[in-house]
Amino acid sequence: MNNGTMNPQQMDAMTNSTRNAHQPTRAPQEMRLVRVTPEMASGWLEASAGNFRRLDKSSAEGLANRIAESGWVLDANPFKFNSRGTLVDGQHRAYAIKRLGITVTAWVATGVDDDTTVDTGRTRSLSQILQSRGEKNYDVMASTLSYIYSYRKGLLGTYSRDRYAGNRELLKLLEATPEIRRSVEYGARARKLAVGGHMGMLHFVASEAGLQNAADAFCDAVTNGADITDGDPVLFLRKRLIADRGATKNKLINKEKLALTIKAWNAWLAGQSVGTLRWRGTGPTAEPFPIISLTGEVG
Repeated sequence: MNNGTMNPQQMDAMTNSTRNAHQPTRAPQEMRLVRVTPEMASGWLEASAGNFRRLDKSSAEGLANRIAESGWVLDANPFKFNSRGTLVDGQHRAYAIKRLGITVTAWVATGVDDDTTVDTGRTRSLSQILQSRGEKNYDVMASTLSYIYSYRKGLLGTYSRDRYAGNRELLKLLEATPEIRRSVEYGARARKLAVGGHMGMLHFVASEAGLQNAADAFCDAVTNGADITDGDPVLFLRKRLIADRGATKNKLINKEKLALTIKAWNAWLAGQSVGTLRWRGTGPTAEPFPIISLTGEVG
């Protein structure tokens, strides 16, 4: 395991251990990045059904709706399993993954104490704080702030834990740069097709670099598909996103959607005509994660 993620055999072993939680495994304490499928999440929930910590269905549904709206965000809060392989923290997130039928990348910690702080489903998320403050499009705003923070850290497209900030730091970012709210509006308009946080972040980064008119036009084109012709990168981005919306398997993960969005922006800004739009993140022909162009040059 070279990249910090589990191979299929290791993931199968974890899934089996959680489904057979009555058999003590005495798992050592460790943290790993895992591709969590709906089937794995379902198995975790089944294995923890006898756990004294009950799932709050209302909170779990609310969390699922927020993830459906803004996308899954890999943060520093892991799914936690005790030494017997029972899920003790993360039931609400597992429920959301199962209900939405999505595969996500998440941190998984094993061998933790049963008394570890647990996922009650009631911890105030950034979007909930923004909502309580009367912010419009609070879900998209929370996602946009997180992506802007990652961009400024130079960590877009990575799984580094350094790319994630706490609520207080992200609220300070909003306070220091209130123009983010305008970018969030563009992200919110695009979220029926694209990930709102991706579009909001891209719009803000471009606007901050003096490309506000271009950012407006690009986001509008992605949102409504107006004034695009054959060869337009926006056309191919829309095709990929529309196809993904209707897909029942092999759906794009958020990292792929962000990479495609950035590649489309870079080509569009350069006035480049394209015949396709793809990004290969793995395999022998893997590409580096694209860098947002602010000059019209495609790297």
